[in-house]
Amino acid sequence: MAVTDLLKEFEALKAEVVVLKAKLTTLEGLTRGIRSALGEIQPRLLVASRFVGALKTSGYNADRLRLLTEELKGNVPAPYLERG
Repeated sequence: MAVTDLLKEFEALKAEVVVLKAKLTTLEGLTRGIRSALGEIQPRLLVASRFVGALKTSGYNADRLRLLTEELKGNVPAPYLERG
């Protein structure tokens, strides 16, 4: 193999590395976005789970269910529920 062939192959490999780095950067960005979305969804899922649990038990009154509904909608901060 001639030196020029090796240089061409090296340049092609460098170009592939650049493309792979760009794809990795994109994947890292997507991963951050997914983690962020999960971080926003997780508290709501917890509230939804408590809401379903409240519906299954008789120990919750209508006010408690209404408050859980408002928290699920994002209208009431979670610490408020923890105090009540």
